[in-house]
Amino acid sequence: MIVSDTPVPWSDTLEKKDAHSEYKIGSITPHKAALGLYIDFPHNLLDIDRVEDIVDPEITLTYFEPGTKTSTAKSWWRFRSDEKFDSVHMVLRKTELELYDFTRDDWVGLMEEITAVHKG
Repeated sequence: MIVSDTPVPWSDTLEKKDAHSEYKIGSITPHKAALGLYIDFPHNLLDIDRVEDIVDPEITLTYFEPGTKTSTAKSWWRFRSDEKFDSVHMVLRKTELELYDFTRDDWVGLMEEITAVHKG
């Protein structure tokens, strides 16, 4: 679980299975031969085009619109936005997971920007 230093203002809108912490901003979840990243942040903090350039720089991930069924075989990502908070969801399957560079300056900067707004 990825948590904030302070309670997040949208914790009351989370699904009950996700509401076990009012400090939760995301999670890194292992899947069968894959890894999922789910992270929430204040509405309008980030622009989808900027996020796309950072999350999928090689254009190797499939983008799924919010509410659509995702792939169980391919790596994918989505950007969800609503009135209270926005989210990035990303699942990297085996091949993409092995090749994905989590040390890139732009990736690290994006994660730092998201987590910085949650610092107390």
